[in-house]
Amino acid sequence: MPQSQTILLLEDDDFDAAVTRELLEKCCRRPFAVERCRRLSEACKLISRREFLATLVSIDLPGASGLETVRDLHNTSPETPVIVLTETDDINIAVAALEIGAQDCLPKTSLDSRALERVIEYGISRKKKESDLTTKAYHDSLTGLGSRALLYDRWRRGLSRSKRAGRQVGVLVVNVNDFRSVNDMHGHEAGDLLLMHLSARLKACVRNTDIVARLGGDEFVIVLENVQSKKETETVRDKLMNDFSYAMASNGKRISYTVSIGSAIIDPQSEDDLLHAMRTADAEMHEHKGRGKIKNPATFELMKTLAQ
Repeated sequence: MPQSQTILLLEDDDFDAAVTRELLEKCCRRPFAVERCRRLSEACKLISRREFLATLVSIDLPGASGLETVRDLHNTSPETPVIVLTETDDINIAVAALEIGAQDCLPKTSLDSRALERVIEYGISRKKKESDLTTKAYHDSLTGLGSRALLYDRWRRGLSRSKRAGRQVGVLVVNVNDFRSVNDMHGHEAGDLLLMHLSARLKACVRNTDIVARLGGDEFVIVLENVQSKKETETVRDKLMNDFSYAMASNGKRISYTVSIGSAIIDPQSEDDLLHAMRTADAEMHEHKGRGKIKNPATFELMKTLAQ
């Protein structure tokens, strides 16, 4: 959750903004700093770059534009609680706002310091619980990488961005060669450490905008946003396969392992989906295994300190 103590206030009415700021800065038992925006575009730009404790957004009477404001703020910064301020005490507006990502809703007719402080604190608490549940559902408990659910969620967003940029999306399927023998010879703890080590390596070798997910066992998927061609995806694949060499301090057992990687490309303009691309990449990966195209064995230093 954000560490900032600043509230972002999206309010186009100068009088309402002054009243809300006064309540937040001077009347609450826990004073808040306030930064005000008049336009949605300005607010989205700010929360995409900075952390805020919460966002207070004023919406007009029922209409798509007001609720779209809530949705845009939530999509821009999903981790920031959104509190909606409404002109009327309309339960339908409140329910609709909650359904699209708001944490709470407060009519301006009930606006006072206690009410503001309460909805902000409740909103922060609800968002934390929501984030904790999302982390468990969207991340692999062993490696910390994305889960299958996160992979599909992030892929849809990445596909839209690549489509707008006129680019393509690359997909890599990664598999550890003969992983079962590691568990059989060295135990499951060694296998888990190997997967954690490989996960860190994969994450370090791609951009922050790319997605690295573990599907289960020793199966990993990488989605590369905004690539120009399959050749660019294959370049990343070859780099991952050829650059696997480690020199970690050695007091423990030495385990060598290799990976096989298949690649595919998705054209956002086509009807192909992620599952189709993963199947294509998986077939190529198994073809490489069958041909024995395994590059440079890597050395993995198994140290007890890694298990701590």
